[in-house]
Amino acid sequence: MAIVLAAAGGGVALAVGAVGYFAFGTTKHASTYKLVLPSQFNGLIPHNGRDDPSTPSGTTAVPNGGTSVHATYYVAFGEPAPKLIVSGGFGGAFGSKDWLKTIWQGLGDSVTLSQKTDEDPGPLGGAMQCALMDEGKGVYTPICVWADNSASVTMLDVGRSSAGTVDLSPSAATARALRTQMEVKE
Repeated sequence: MAIVLAAAGGGVALAVGAVGYFAFGTTKHASTYKLVLPSQFNGLIPHNGRDDPSTPSGTTAVPNGGTSVHATYYVAFGEPAPKLIVSGGFGGAFGSKDWLKTIWQGLGDSVTLSQKTDEDPGPLGGAMQCALMDEGKGVYTPICVWADNSASVTMLDVGRSSAGTVDLSPSAATARALRTQMEVKE
């Protein structure tokens, strides 16, 4: 199951990255906020594909001055299954609900989404939605996406994946808490 979830996360990160590439490449917008990956979140530590998980930031440059961020959070270094997969970008023009639609479409036909809900985006505003994602293997993973005029992030709550239905409320609360920590004024 860990391999399936890692593959799902990689596919989602690529889809979000591709959508982000085109958005950053075709639009310009003065950003108010930037994204900073927390060095720890709810007791989880990030591992950004490097040998040293304590190395901060999984940021890489994208066209026209936009920046993407990616991290996979684990309970401990070396743990086989991630708990959260986070991917997003800042420094481009997003636009809340329209951008969320673009992200959902960017996931393509390889996944089925169900139970999509509009959620409270928290004090920073914008829009947030959550859904259950299934890659056709009967494992449902909560996925939440938020966007405003400065940034957009997709969070897979893989630690809550299940063969049955999953309550999206805890994943929405996790996404809001993560947003509070990682979306900061430039």
